Amino acid sequence: MSKYLFISGIFASLLLGACATGGIGHGAGDPASAVETQCQAVALAEAPILMWVTTPARVGPEARECTQQRRNVVCANRPGYTMPAIEEDANIGPREHAYKACISAARQVAPARAAVPAEIARPKRQRKHEPERDQDRAPSADELAQLMAGKRALIEANAVPGEWIKDCEQCPPMVLIAPGSFKMGSDYSPDEQPVHRVSLHGFFMGRYEVTQAEWTHFMGSNPSANISCGANCPVDRISWHDAQAFVKKLSERTGKLYRLPTEAEWEYAARAGSRSDWSFGADDSMLPQHAWFNGNSGGSVSPVGLKQANAFGLHDMHGNVWEWVEDSFHGNYSNIGSDGRACQSVGGTDARLLRGGSWYNNPKDLRVSKRNPNAPQEGYVFFGLRVVRSL
Repeated sequence: MSKYLFISGIFASLLLGACATGGIGHGAGDPASAVETQCQAVALAEAPILMWVTTPARVGPEARECTQQRRNVVCANRPGYTMPAIEEDANIGPREHAYKACISAARQVAPARAAVPAEIARPKRQRKHEPERDQDRAPSADELAQLMAGKRALIEANAVPGEWIKDCEQCPPMVLIAPGSFKMGSDYSPDEQPVHRVSLHGFFMGRYEVTQAEWTHFMGSNPSANISCGANCPVDRISWHDAQAFVKKLSERTGKLYRLPTEAEWEYAARAGSRSDWSFGADDSMLPQHAWFNGNSGGSVSPVGLKQANAFGLHDMHGNVWEWVEDSFHGNYSNIGSDGRACQSVGGTDARLLRGGSWYNNPKDLRVSKRNPNAPQEGYVFFGLRVVRSL
């Protein structure tokens, strides 16, 4: 045996030994290895496996086959080939993000423990059955989850208007909307009059319409008619009652107050400082850059976030799917207050309101002041939602 082969054999033996004991650089009892394992568990809890059909199953055309049998030719139809559906885990990205956030949170613990003097943290002689010291062990999954929650709270406390946060890995990203006042309504239609000034406190609003993946994660099923569009498409076929059930579930899971926007909050956020028909101005030739509507949608819904955001950092406020708001419908704004609170059914009707227009509608229905009253139990293929969260 050559000297080279002898040395290579020794190296291979060491490499195999390292793999058998938990990997190179992480021994079986290494706290770093334990942290990685705990963070994998935390990430899986925050973003569970969510299999999604990306390509539906397909059956090919039948084929006609003929064979010679003695003097006769016998023909028959052979069934077409079947291409099975292709599925992907829609939560791979969120799970990876949660894992990285967990590792980052764990690193904040390590310096604090490292600051303890070595002679206190690890005596030279430790009895065989002496309990493991707190400085020596890796944080538990619960501790890491608490650290991540604390980090999210710190990010929220330091958020500035236009920035977005998430209360959990599968929660909708929420943009901070600054307090302010604006003129609500327009002279276009009687139900949008009179134009009146409204003053609002700050709030968080969904950066996008609620997606099918988000709905499925919290509600356990997907009611959408356009499932083939994908996990990142807005959930559709949602009634006002369905939307209320979703925000209730979201509030219970996070301990935060999620709700539908009031009509005033929605229009304030959609305008983003504009006094024109759309957030970008009065030129409807710019609409395809900002919205999915009947002129560019191809007759179907599209994934969220593909069009330009408005000045507040919100996507798809025009088009894609109509969005439910909290308010009952009143025929006009004659008796509406100036504080932006939701109007309830006293003096109005049982109908609730949707805003924003959809992929099915023409440009005038995508105006920021357009109101669309519907029965709260109706959930058409272009009805969705966007959530807000109180500060």
